[in-house]
Amino acid sequence: MLGRYFYSSNNNQSDSDWKSHMNDFDTWDQLVRHMQEEHSDIYHRSINTSVPAVETHKSTHDFGKVSKSNGTVSTVFVLENHGKTPLEFSNLSTSCGCTTAELSNSIVNSDETTNLTVTFDPNFHDEPVGRFKRSVFVKTNDPAVSEMHFDIFIEIID
Repeated sequence: MLGRYFYSSNNNQSDSDWKSHMNDFDTWDQLVRHMQEEHSDIYHRSINTSVPAVETHKSTHDFGKVSKSNGTVSTVFVLENHGKTPLEFSNLSTSCGCTTAELSNSIVNSDETTNLTVTFDPNFHDEPVGRFKRSVFVKTNDPAVSEMHFDIFIEIID
């Protein structure tokens, strides 16, 4: 049944298409190996329900115009675990010292969330006026998403 679900629902193929496609594989082992190698993200989420599955609804934030005199600005990214085992975050880093990031929890149980708070300080060093992009990186134990990447955009106006 696994192969039928994978091919008919993800490729919009009928059962007859599935049967003809099955001829491409001599054994179930070949089909599973193909799914592991070519479609690892779908394989892990549909077959192996004992893994964490991270999800976020946004990975960028634009602060727009930011005045140095107003100080720091922050945004929050919500990270969810839709898997069956705890989701772990590690190696949180940023692209520049003017940007900091903090997770409210580094371990998130199934169907729970954590907040990633990203703060930009326009006075950290002599930032010239203009538009900038800063990035945040965090590693996960989700086999389909080993590292997440978040971007913030800022336009410093004074």
